[in-house]
Amino acid sequence: MMNQQTHPFLADEVLIELFCNGEKTAFDVLYKRYSNVVLETIRSKVKVKEEAEDLFHDFMLHLSYKLRNSYREKGQFKSWLFKSLNNYMCSYFRKKKQIFVDINLELSNQSLYEDDSEYMQLKEKILGYLQEFLRTLPESSLMLLKMRYWEGISYKEISRRTNIKYPTIVSMVRTIQKKLISFMEDRGCTRFDL
Repeated sequence: MMNQQTHPFLADEVLIELFCNGEKTAFDVLYKRYSNVVLETIRSKVKVKEEAEDLFHDFMLHLSYKLRNSYREKGQFKSWLFKSLNNYMCSYFRKKKQIFVDINLELSNQSLYEDDSEYMQLKEKILGYLQEFLRTLPESSLMLLKMRYWEGISYKEISRRTNIKYPTIVSMVRTIQKKLISFMEDRGCTRFDL
């Protein structure tokens, strides 16, 4: 097992290879190496401190997933990291501007694309799967999702309200997200559908 203190000077590519081979502490070294600059970059684009910190944690979890599942770069990791961060932030702001559809446990009969029957079928299928997934969750997990995504409450505020540590809240929500993605992929939905 690698020791973070004795290997802080390993090249990024070596750390990524170690991480992809199951060495979790390798990601910890990358996290420490880039966390300040990533957080400052996010803070420069998002002025609300809590929102920036939430995005930072979301991005770092997203980064660990991407490194393990889709990183194939042979160039500079730092360049790839900031390209990924830029894409993540663009996606975040794009989603923020979208009209959010209230997802209840009943299907909505209204659509922005009512004339597009293929879109409606896909929407109904995805909403049906989402409803099925939500029904499988324990009440505590459902409460976390409602607070975070339906009510738009920050991780810190959820932590305060539930008296659960902030990193635990971030981890719990990320775990639910991963389960949802797996659940949807098992039913043939791609990330592009979602």
